[in-house]
Amino acid sequence: MEVHFEIFIASGRFGSLSARSSSSDIRRAFGEPDIFTPARKSYPMMLVYGDVEFVLRNDRLTFAAISLLKKVPSLPPTMILHGSVGASERCVDKVKEMLVRRGISWTLDVIMSEEGAPVFVTEKRVHLAFTQNILQRVGAEYI
Repeated sequence: MEVHFEIFIASGRFGSLSARSSSSDIRRAFGEPDIFTPARKSYPMMLVYGDVEFVLRNDRLTFAAISLLKKVPSLPPTMILHGSVGASERCVDKVKEMLVRRGISWTLDVIMSEEGAPVFVTEKRVHLAFTQNILQRVGAEYI
């Protein structure tokens, strides 16, 4: 599956996945996860493929995220990530410029943010977590 990094940041689109996607759809696209956590009472189902994470409730996708803590993120073998994910392209100013260019607003998540580690949420429900002004995690909510 092809995922365009800037499109994921700007819109939350993670390739062809959507809020209607099930765990079977994700497994068809990426194979068996490295880590699988079944749903329990108040806990969602989780499928983790290296640095890519999917959260499902009632077997429907509710959140997809990519961790960018490593220089090169560990991706499922069937995933192609288009776009630059280098640290210079992930600095807070570049990410904000891209959002402004696309006409997308964002707010600071005061609950999730910490000193030196702000988390912004865009109007498209994309969560952008920074550490030392470098984007470290991108996650998108699906409803």
